[in-house]
Amino acid sequence: PFMFDLEMQSSVNYNVQDLVHACDMRSALVIGAGAADPKVIGKNAELVPNLRVPDSTNNTHYAKMVSKNEDAKDENEGNDNPVCRSYDGSSCGCLCNLFLSDGKCGEDVIYVKVKTRTGKLNFTNCIRESLKNVKGYDKDKQIGMGGVVKVTKGKVKAHVMPDFLEEAVDVMDPKQIAV
Repeated sequence: PFMFDLEMQSSVNYNVQDLVHACDMRSALVIGAGAADPKVIGKNAELVPNLRVPDSTNNTHYAKMVSKNEDAKDENEGNDNPVCRSYDGSSCGCLCNLFLSDGKCGEDVIYVKVKTRTGKLNFTNCIRESLKNVKGYDKDKQIGMGGVVKVTKGKVKAHVMPDFLEEAVDVMDPKQIAV
C-alpha cells in the first residue's frame, strides 16, 4: 500500500538502526537499495544505503530526477536528468531491500566476473537462474543473497525512481493489476 497511498508515501519511514536491532543484531554493515526518506531530501528518490550501525559511518547516496533546465529555481520541476548525491540521513522511505552483515569471516563468498552479455537475461536474472543450481535448492524455498556490484569498465543501465504520483491509485482496480 505504501507505493500507492499518498499519505503513506511521505509519512512512512524507517530508522536503519532500528531495523538492525529488529534483526537481533547489535551492529552491522548495511547495504541495499530502496526509497530515500522524503523528509530528508524533499521528494522520492532511489536510495543506495551503505552505512555501518551503530558507529555512524555513512557512505549512503541517493539518485533522483531533476529538470534539464539548470536555471530552474525548483529542482523538483520536470523529470529529465538523474543526479546522484550524498545522503546524510540514517532513515529510509516506504520501501527498502537491505543486506545486513556482521562482518564475520568464514562464510562462503560468490565471486562473479563478467565481460559481456551472452544471452537475453539481465545480470540479476542470470544470478537468480544460477542460484537454482545450488545443491539442496528446492523451488519451495527461497535463497537470499546480497552483495556489491563493482563496475570497472563499460556502461550500466540503472533504474532511478521518479517522484511518486500526485494522485491516489486504486490498487484493486483490475486495470492496475498485472497478471
